[in-house]
Formats: sequence, C-alpha cells, structure tokens
Amino acid sequence: DKFDGIGRNRRHSKLGYRKVDIEDRIFMFLIRMRRHYPFQTLSCLFGVAISTVEEYYNELLLLFYEVLVPRLVYPL
Repeated sequence: DKFDGIGRNRRHSKLGYRKVDIEDRIFMFLIRMRRHYPFQTLSCLFGVAISTVEEYYNELLLLFYEVLVPRLVYPL
C-alpha cells in the first residue's frame, strides 16, 4: 500500500496524532504576531497541518482579545 510509511515518525497521543502543547501554541501565536510568519512556515516548524496552525492561531487570537486586552485597558 502506498500510504504505509506516511506518519510513522509522528508521535501518537491518545486521541490520534501528536497535539501541540499549550506552550508551543502560545509560542506559535507570538511568532505569527511578531514576525508575521505564514501559516505554512509555522506548519513546518511545529510539524502539524496548516489547518491546525490556523485553528490554534484563531483560538488564541480570540482569547487574546476577549481576555487580555480588556484587562490591559480596564485593570481590576
């Protein structure tokens, strides 16, 4: 079968292929914000699909604007 060797070097989690831990997700987000790396480059750097990088980025971007920005503008 031509797909036998695909994905053999990837680590497995209990839910499938390797997931990116929260520290790497934040690091990925900050790289994108600061250096404007394309999603394809981040995908290669972190070893995940481009769609995964986009999902993580959008998830953290939403969290950033909903939680962090209001706390910076209107501190407790």
